[in-house]
Amino acid sequence: MPEPVPQTAPRIALERAQRRATRAVVVTFLTLTVVFILVSTWELAEGAFAVGARPLDSSGAPEARACTSELESLRQDLDRAVAVAGESGAPEAEQAFATALGPRFSEGELARVEGVCKRVPRGLSAMGALLRLRRAEEAALARRRAEVAPLRAELGAYLPAK
Repeated sequence: MPEPVPQTAPRIALERAQRRATRAVVVTFLTLTVVFILVSTWELAEGAFAVGARPLDSSGAPEARACTSELESLRQDLDRAVAVAGESGAPEAEQAFATALGPRFSEGELARVEGVCKRVPRGLSAMGALLRLRRAEEAALARRRAEVAPLRAELGAYLPAK
């Protein structure tokens, strides 16, 4: 059996230096990992929840005024379509909504507005918010129809057939 090698001062110092270096590498790696996770989470939250969203500067460049004007007009059209859909009966609400939106929400018109807004800082983000609102309004109409359908059927059972 070989005899154990006595620990010498230089050997002990070398092992300590290696352990310190390993610790430093691990701490650096963990620090960079935590920073990356925090920055990524912030960017996702910023995009998903419009953290730090600021109004478009409609007082400056003509492009900004045009984008703001177009988006405001589309928002009013959307509000009007929601009101029209709410006034119509549940089965016809989705069709009334689509009809009330009219040509302003056609592919070509939206592409034109996108062209206007992409030249403005945060213009495409604002356009995206408008389109998400439109999809949410459409989904709300579909959900409402599904939720109210059993109640309509129940009431229809009590009323005489037409």
